[in-house]
Amino acid sequence: MSDVPRVLVTGATGFVGRQVVEALRELWPEAEVVAHGRRSLLAPGSLTDPAVARNLVSRARPTHVVHACGGGPAARPAELEALHGTTTENLLRAVAESGRPVRWLNVGSSAVYAPQDAAREAPLGEGEPDRPVTDYARSKLLQEGLVRAAARTGAVEPVFVRLFNTIGPGQEGPFLVPALVAQLLDPDAAAIRLGNLAAARDFVDVRDAAEAIVALLRCPIAAGERVNVCSGEATTVRRLAALFLSVSERELPLLETSMRPPALLFQRGSRHKAQALCGWRPRRTLVETVRDTWEAALEAFVGRP
Repeated sequence: MSDVPRVLVTGATGFVGRQVVEALRELWPEAEVVAHGRRSLLAPGSLTDPAVARNLVSRARPTHVVHACGGGPAARPAELEALHGTTTENLLRAVAESGRPVRWLNVGSSAVYAPQDAAREAPLGEGEPDRPVTDYARSKLLQEGLVRAAARTGAVEPVFVRLFNTIGPGQEGPFLVPALVAQLLDPDAAAIRLGNLAAARDFVDVRDAAEAIVALLRCPIAAGERVNVCSGEATTVRRLAALFLSVSERELPLLETSMRPPALLFQRGSRHKAQALCGWRPRRTLVETVRDTWEAALEAFVGRP
């Protein structure tokens, strides 16, 4: 391997990926960061194309890979299979063909765990069984399986991160926080309408999650491990919405819309393994995350032409 670490980050224009790039530049300044996303100039195109993956690995010559590209839970099954399966397979094959083994950090999801017993509220540890109940979760577990197979050939030295619900400044798309913020920014809104207010999730600031990813990428004893990245606390949708209402200083009723219950009604992770391996723990409280998210959204809203 080169004396200078070269870190390839896929999905670098996504919500998690762009924070990983920032964290790498701050926490590992001696490393060269190669960011690949939708608008990449180094190797234009999608990693669903094997030729793009080969070109990217050939030009980036990575010693480390953070594989963060993918789709969200709202994507269709075929799209999820392509984004989580095909891209991973193509990139792993390109790494193997290069003859340069890499440290590979796979950005996975807590959605792969079996549904949790809300009455017990026992934090999910990494030894809990996998039982994905959505197409998204199944595609993420497939992704992990592809990386494990490549690890058995010696092409990669893997770390399997399982992210819980990341939130923070700049989040977009069909997710809870962007939907909530959009309603708060609407001056004509008479109420905030959300589904399943009693559902509880383990929300972790995306900036903290990125710092965990960098720490685990650099941690020798994390090799081969799967590691939760989470806050260790479960927060209901109702409480999260109340926090946003408070920081926005809007007095609006909170109404529950009629929606199908989510696949997972409750989830709370254990972050003890990440702390034991590399000393990571979240630096930001949920209140700080909500405040920063709201301020960033308000600034972007006011700055619109």
